[in-house]
Amino acid sequence: MPSLRHPRSVTPRRVRRARRGLTLVELLVALAVLSAGLLALAAATASALHRLADARLDDESAWRAAARFERLRATSCGARTAGQASAAGLVERWTVAYGADSTTMRLADTLVASTGRTRGFAVEVPC
Repeated sequence: MPSLRHPRSVTPRRVRRARRGLTLVELLVALAVLSAGLLALAAATASALHRLADARLDDESAWRAAARFERLRATSCGARTAGQASAAGLVERWTVAYGADSTTMRLADTLVASTGRTRGFAVEVPC
């Protein structure tokens, strides 16, 4: 009866041995994927910081414009004048103009940050 065993020459010793470790190509691919992930994380962080700075500028500008409008409303129509003030890196410019029917006044306030970003606000108040 013939033997059912395969001769050893059919399965070379190299193929049967388990691979251990990483090849250089696998290592380079892993480093490329890791680098891309870290770069994306850095870009997302920079974007978040930029948006946070814009939000802070919006908040500070709105607060200052509201305070300016309240000070202008507290004065009589004839005493309201345009002007400029600066503090904490923001330059504030406001204008006063009569409406078309002379019963309202348009108050405009523009704030410019030291970075060059501007925010503008306007309101009409009765005289």
